Amino acid sequence: MKQRNWNEWLRSHVNEILPEIGIKENQTILDFGCGSGLYAIPAARMVGKAGKVYALEKNAGALDKLKEKVKKEGLDNLEAILSSDMNTGLEKETADVVLLYDVIHLIKDRKRLFSEIYRVLKPNGIVSVYPMHVEKDELIRQMGESHLPLKAEKYSGNILNFGKEFWA
Repeated sequence: MKQRNWNEWLRSHVNEILPEIGIKENQTILDFGCGSGLYAIPAARMVGKAGKVYALEKNAGALDKLKEKVKKEGLDNLEAILSSDMNTGLEKETADVVLLYDVIHLIKDRKRLFSEIYRVLKPNGIVSVYPMHVEKDELIRQMGESHLPLKAEKYSGNILNFGKEFWA
């Protein structure tokens, strides 16, 4: 499937994709580079009232749009985070799932990003990446070097799930 068609398919099938990659009720999700909430809002519905979604974005305008949608939908389990650096402000081992969808190509210091993701990810957590505009093999190598090895390829390799490795 061509990139444009895949993007459109991904956007229109988000409610099928998020459970498939591992999002379920009562989890804590970090949507890093959330934009106006394409994935964060459906994730907030999926995790339910006992779950939590942290939606991090560097663009204040996009976060304002997200907050409007959240208010309109009455979601009280989604927290917007404005951050222009890699600091999420979250406690260690907070997130069950971290979404890096259509954002990784914008990050220059990936090593720093992956270090922060590793820090906030719970044991047995998942980092799900939509690797648009990046070389897949290079990304897999970089994630592995950050102790986040590839665990699964979904949707013909268009979505990559990585897991947290532990060292004694």
